Amino acid sequence: MASQGFRERILEVAEDGTALANSTTATSLLAAARKIATLPAGYFDELGKRLCFEFSGRISTVVTTPGTLTLALRLGSVDVFSSGAMTLNTTAQTNVHWSLKGELIARALGTGTATTLFPKGCRFRSHAVIGSPAPTAGGAGTHMLPYNAAPAVGTGFDNSVSQLIDLFATWSVASASNSIQLHAGHIDIYT
Repeated sequence: MASQGFRERILEVAEDGTALANSTTATSLLAAARKIATLPAGYFDELGKRLCFEFSGRISTVVTTPGTLTLALRLGSVDVFSSGAMTLNTTAQTNVHWSLKGELIARALGTGTATTLFPKGCRFRSHAVIGSPAPTAGGAGTHMLPYNAAPAVGTGFDNSVSQLIDLFATWSVASASNSIQLHAGHIDIYT
């Protein structure tokens, strides 16, 4: 069935998730009450069909050696989109804003791991991005995603079954000063 171009919001995040700090384990940023959005079975029924996302919150980083941060949008247990390991600002950041937004476009369809999505205009913006000026000195930096890599389709997933949607983060360095928290966001599909 062809899309009529109407956006339907299937997830609205209006409360804080638990902050992820002092860990190198991939962890959901969504509050437990928001782990409810399910992509319907067969949603991707034509090439070019898309899913849009936008999230924001606060981030803090340790001085000099913050390591990297990876954000991933998951369908079920598969990371269908990964930011890649993003290099962060070596100047400590404390509770500065971050935003992640983009679209994922169906490039291949099928069962098993045949369905793949391509990132369109995905970006991460924050003063925590490497090379960003201090919040009082100028605008926040932006990483085009996937970071430091050519755009490519994500890991394939099974489009024939419904998939729970989640947002995960992974730090490369465990530090109490490396912290990220989700405050708001949404996911839209097209009907």
